[in-house]
Amino acid sequence: MKNGEPTREQLIGEVKALRRRIAELEKLEAEHTQIREHLKLELIEHRKAEAALQESEEKYRTIFENTGTVMLILEEDMTISLVNTEFERVSGYSKAEIEGKKSWTEFVVKEDVERMKEYHRLRRIASDSVPKRYEFRPFDRQGNVLNAVIAVEMIPGTKRSVVSFMDITPRMQAETALRESEEKYHNLVERANDGILIIQDGIMKYVNPRLAEMGGFIVEELVDTPFTDYASPAELTTLVDRYVRRMSGEDIEPIYETVLKRKDGSDIHVEINASTVSYQGRPGDLVLVRDITERKQAEEALKASRDQLRQLSTHLEAVREEERTSLARDIHDELGQVLTALKIDLAWLSKKLLADQEPLLEKTRSMSKLVDMTIQKVKGISTGLRPGLLDDFGLAAAIEWQAGEFQKLTGTRIEISPKPEDIALNRDRSTTLFRVFQELLTNVARHADATKVKVSLTEEDDKIVLRVTDNGKGISKEQISNPRAFGLLGIRERVRFWQGDFKIGGTPGKGTKTVVSIPLANKERDNAKNTNR
Repeated sequence: MKNGEPTREQLIGEVKALRRRIAELEKLEAEHTQIREHLKLELIEHRKAEAALQESEEKYRTIFENTGTVMLILEEDMTISLVNTEFERVSGYSKAEIEGKKSWTEFVVKEDVERMKEYHRLRRIASDSVPKRYEFRPFDRQGNVLNAVIAVEMIPGTKRSVVSFMDITPRMQAETALRESEEKYHNLVERANDGILIIQDGIMKYVNPRLAEMGGFIVEELVDTPFTDYASPAELTTLVDRYVRRMSGEDIEPIYETVLKRKDGSDIHVEINASTVSYQGRPGDLVLVRDITERKQAEEALKASRDQLRQLSTHLEAVREEERTSLARDIHDELGQVLTALKIDLAWLSKKLLADQEPLLEKTRSMSKLVDMTIQKVKGISTGLRPGLLDDFGLAAAIEWQAGEFQKLTGTRIEISPKPEDIALNRDRSTTLFRVFQELLTNVARHADATKVKVSLTEEDDKIVLRVTDNGKGISKEQISNPRAFGLLGIRERVRFWQGDFKIGGTPGKGTKTVVSIPLANKERDNAKNTNR
């Protein structure tokens, strides 16, 4: 070994040291590789996070811009740093005029500014100490004041806040209108002259003071009680049936009359007007109740008065018929007998006169003819007052006789078809129908200008029916309803007394048709006739 050369041991040591260094370098290289891979992964994740953040920002900006609600971001010094397009629309300012240049206090009425400034300050100290939502009044560029609800949230980790508000002016106007409407409705209902109630499930849920007053109650006595408690027993079934059918959706007549009970048990006649409504979110029955007791009493009194007048009229007519009958009999018997005796005397006188007494004979013959004419006149007057046929042979024969007389007098052809039946009818009914027939023929003669009249007298369903039809110029509705058409009024009253029916109608240029019917028997009216006698 030469001097200065490393020994074998030294070489071995250097090799070992070199191997350790190489191992350290390899380890360091592995660590560097691992670090590079980790950095690559972090870079990928960072890029993903940046993309997600950008997407999130775009999404939230889109929401911020297009939410349809006014939105803005406020700085701690109250400057508006960002607004959306809805704020531009509502305020009338552009973003360029607002962002970073104006304070929100410039858009709020002065009465609300101090309160909102205090909220702004406290929210950045203790956000839970101030409301997150409240009402305030902003105004736009033209000075129009709005009513709005504001919502404020702090941006975490900052002194900035996100603000949104919604214009509630239309809602408040609607609420004001609704409140005024409810007040008017309440005043109307509470002060109404008619009773008003609402029924749910058969229970009276609302009653106005007028309804309580009608029955002698106070409102509290009626509310939450069954409506059936106040119905007249005779009307209860009908009332309940109507209520059930109406609440089931059936379309029934809403207006009708019924009878209720007052607190003292007396009857109260009412007119009901009912309809279904929604009350406190549930279906109910709104009922208007009108007290018609006085009207019903007046109607009853009027009906009684009309019945009395009708009976009086019928009684007077019966008296006139009796007088006509008596007068006709007296004329026929008394005057007829005198005239007959006079004719006999004139005949005797003619026989006693000599042939050379021609002037006296001529005078006697003239007087005899005059007596004959007078006898015929007396017979006509007697028959006109009360046809003997009516009493002796009945209504059918009297109708035929009167038709014949009318035809001879006016030249108007009368056709009776079918031939009148021999109907068993009492004297008073026969008289009524005969006088009605006479009046109808009189109307034909005076007004119809007819050339033909058809007449029928039949028995139908326990009624006797008289039909008279002409081919004249017809009768108008105005003529039928004319209060001065006394002939028609008289017919109507005669028939109504017997609870009969009178119908008349016409077509211009085609004539008039009349139908009169009265029951064959009516004990109540027959008794009334007999009582009046």
